[in-house]
Amino acid sequence: MNNFSLRMIVGTSLILSSVAFADGEAYQDYKCYVKTSGQDRVVFYSWQSSKVEVKMKALSGSQLTDKKGKKFYIKDPVECVLLSEKFTSAKAQELDSKTLR
Repeated sequence: MNNFSLRMIVGTSLILSSVAFADGEAYQDYKCYVKTSGQDRVVFYSWQSSKVEVKMKALSGSQLTDKKGKKFYIKDPVECVLLSEKFTSAKAQELDSKTLR
C-alpha cells in the first residue's frame, strides 16, 4: 500500500469518526411514544444523550410522514427511552410490540 492510499484511509476514518462523535459524544438510538393528530405512534430518533430532554420537548408540533406518505403532527411527546429499553406505559409497550423496525 502506498503512502497516498494510507493517508486516504486514515483521513476517511477521521471524518467518519467526527460525524459519529460530534461534540465528543456518541449518538444513541431512541424510541418515543407520541400522541399525534392521527393515532398514537412509536417513532425513532438518534440523539446525543445529553440532549434528549431538549430534543423531546422540541417534538411537539413537528410534522412527520408515515410510510404511506400521509402527514401527521406530533401533539404530545409522552416518553422517549433508549431503543433497547421498555416504555413505562403499558399502552406504549403494547404499541411498541406492534411497531415494525
